[in-house]
Amino acid sequence: SIKDATPAVAVSLLLFIIPSKPSFTEHSPPLLNWRTAQRKIPWGVLLLLGSGFVVADAAKKSHLSLWLSGQLSYLNFLSPAVICIILTFMASILTEVISNMSMATIMLPVVSEMAEAVKVHPFFLMLPVTIGCSFAMILPVGNPSNAIVFDASNMSTFDMMKPGVILKILCCIVELFMIQTLGVALFNLQTFPDWANKTRVLTDTIPSINWTLLTNVSSLANTTLTSLQNG
Repeated sequence: SIKDATPAVAVSLLLFIIPSKPSFTEHSPPLLNWRTAQRKIPWGVLLLLGSGFVVADAAKKSHLSLWLSGQLSYLNFLSPAVICIILTFMASILTEVISNMSMATIMLPVVSEMAEAVKVHPFFLMLPVTIGCSFAMILPVGNPSNAIVFDASNMSTFDMMKPGVILKILCCIVELFMIQTLGVALFNLQTFPDWANKTRVLTDTIPSINWTLLTNVSSLANTTLTSLQNG
């Protein structure tokens, strides 16, 4: 199947084929040659991003995501505020080695079930976790922009980690403060909404049983069966 990378690779190959000065009489070099590509393309960024995608795919193929989902269920006995703090920091840390989208895909369904189990508004847990999945500020592989800056500045991984750790902690603290104050006021997070109660929704959608009709049908069936046996 054709994916996003196929058109990009096809266009890149055309750059090595299309002449820079088309002419039927003279030979013209291509728009791009391998020596220029080897010198100008930031191969370090490509390798860093590629390794991040490999780690994210390995987490799915090895069922690490399923194991993580199962481990999160043990947090149900804690208070909602503590669960929110733990999940936010967990998402912000794991997103350093797993892509943002993969991290959100892994955690959000589990967080939704956890919110229903502890009877707290799903947004109270899902909003900070979703935002926390974007706090990839420590490692170069955590985000494409990190990889570009890392390669262009020739800094070491430790140099990126020092401000990244401080920035990540500050962002998590600000996010948790905002969800506890402004988020509660805007989204009414102190209540458990009816739409989040799957048990109630399921019960409401089931039509009530007509017991009178069921009794009459049962009696008619018994009478018919008795008549057939006596006859």
